[in-house]
Amino acid sequence: MGDNRGVMPLCMRGNMAENWKLWRARFENYLVASEVCKKDEKTQCAQLLHYIGDDGFKIYTTFKLLEGQQNKLRDLLQKFEEHFIGKENVAYERYKFFTYRQEEGESLEDFIIELKKKASRCKLEVLQDSLIVTMITCGIRNEAIRQRLLEDDTLTLVKKPDNKLRICLDPRDLNEKVLTYVKCYLDLDSSTENEVQNEQLNATSETSPNQESINRESSVSSEDMEEAFISRGKVTSSGRVTKPPQRLDL
Repeated sequence: MGDNRGVMPLCMRGNMAENWKLWRARFENYLVASEVCKKDEKTQCAQLLHYIGDDGFKIYTTFKLLEGQQNKLRDLLQKFEEHFIGKENVAYERYKFFTYRQEEGESLEDFIIELKKKASRCKLEVLQDSLIVTMITCGIRNEAIRQRLLEDDTLTLVKKPDNKLRICLDPRDLNEKVLTYVKCYLDLDSSTENEVQNEQLNATSETSPNQESINRESSVSSEDMEEAFISRGKVTSSGRVTKPPQRLDL
């Protein structure tokens, strides 16, 4: 029923929830591109029922609509939404997510984006972020990055200001407890270790505004500790990493 000037009929095979989301987006785009959106709602509803196809029209005939709803585009779209989204197969979506692997020629960023899309349909709730990292570890083609992720489960993926995804220490773990843990892994020079201890003592005593400013400027920031953790490098008394951090840019 569709033609090259309109929208192809809704595909009734496969994942109907996904098919509907895509079809609806294309139909709404068509309304704007063709300027049908400027016409009355009755005409817009007729366009929807025309382009959705025979099977879609049959589904429409099963809707229990109140008087006047058949000529309200929002109401019709909502009825189709309830019909198709209700058929979302979570088990199938989770199967696709947990079996997905990075394909040859697929960039790492595209791989992660695709994993996030698949995860969003799995109703993973609070486990979503951690399971995405787990699936990156399982599905990534780069063995070096896989090993780095396996070495430490406190690492996570974050987006830096330069818009690159990087493997970093989870900022939520940058507290006093983890500082001790990090110091066990890092080859901190003695001046840095003494400085950190002195700053912790100073924090409990009264200091002048000027002294507080000096302490803040000389402290080792959480970002520098994060960089040092990734690179296995040293943090100097100025808060700088003594060798270029070997981040894993994605």
